[in-house]
Amino acid sequence: MTVDPRPVLTLEDCKLLEDLVYSTYGLTYHRSFMYDAERLLDLNLTGSLTSMIAVDRESGECVGHQATIRPWFEIADPLPPGTGAPVHEVGLSIVRPDFRGRGIQDVLALALRAYQLENNAQSVSNYMKCLTSAVPSQKSGRRFGGRATALFVAGVPAWVVIDAESKGPKQPLTTVLLHCPGRADPPRLEIPVPAAHAAFLETIYASVGLPRDLEPILVAAPATGETRVRTWFDPARRHGVVRLAEPGANVAATVLERVRWMVKGHIEHVTALLPLSGPAVAACVPELEAAGLFFGGVIPDLEGCDTLVMEWVQAPALDTDAIVVLGDEGAALKQYVLEQWVRTARFRQAS
Repeated sequence: MTVDPRPVLTLEDCKLLEDLVYSTYGLTYHRSFMYDAERLLDLNLTGSLTSMIAVDRESGECVGHQATIRPWFEIADPLPPGTGAPVHEVGLSIVRPDFRGRGIQDVLALALRAYQLENNAQSVSNYMKCLTSAVPSQKSGRRFGGRATALFVAGVPAWVVIDAESKGPKQPLTTVLLHCPGRADPPRLEIPVPAAHAAFLETIYASVGLPRDLEPILVAAPATGETRVRTWFDPARRHGVVRLAEPGANVAATVLERVRWMVKGHIEHVTALLPLSGPAVAACVPELEAAGLFFGGVIPDLEGCDTLVMEWVQAPALDTDAIVVLGDEGAALKQYVLEQWVRTARFRQAS
């Protein structure tokens, strides 16, 4: 191997990383902070991001990058001093085109995991989001134990350039979330889940080896107090997130109000994150589906609580054969989520 991995701790390394992003993607990369060296440094020093770069020994240029990201850090609660998030996304994976196929992603992943274990005692697991058109990145994730638990349908705009020579995909791209357990003996947890999806959620948890006792919920007493949600959106990508921060009365109505606000504002893909913290959250799922949202999977341990993924997608008919998800559990997830997308289409059309 002709590269050396190292964590990004200086402004000079951030500038090397900025150059890599521009040379590979132009100005189309989906995270604008990747073009701002000072912002990159701040994110790395405050724990929202932990970047690992691969530096070519001959040229001294940055030819690869991978990071752990606190998921949706833009709308997450501040962490207590000296602590880290229990779950991180491993992502922002970039390899310069002329260095692809040399195992650089694997080198970065190993270095990043070792650094994380040494510097974040609170870490329990990671996950990766891979383009379903990028089979090599899925293979890399699966080598590290990653298994598919959520599918984000048409979440990447068609205009995103995959590399400097690419003319871009002809349709929005779908990403798959691969969950990588971090504990040899994860604790057994009781989780209330929407009854309609309980059987499939059982298969998801079995595939990643997480012991969960699922309680199917049809109806539940409404929670009390104020429901709080947090929102984040990227106008350029027309992508938004609604995160349930605290369930109270009228969970479904509160979530839907923010989803509709985004859709009316021309956001094309909305992800709703619903922590499965109590029966009232699981019971609201049928109301969300009747309004056009659909089941997208689950993210275990997110911010300390297994979190259901619901989605709203405004996209034309997709070539679903172009959505490639590796593994038996991945194929099952693709089939199930796309069935839910089709099943709820009439509700989106009526909205």
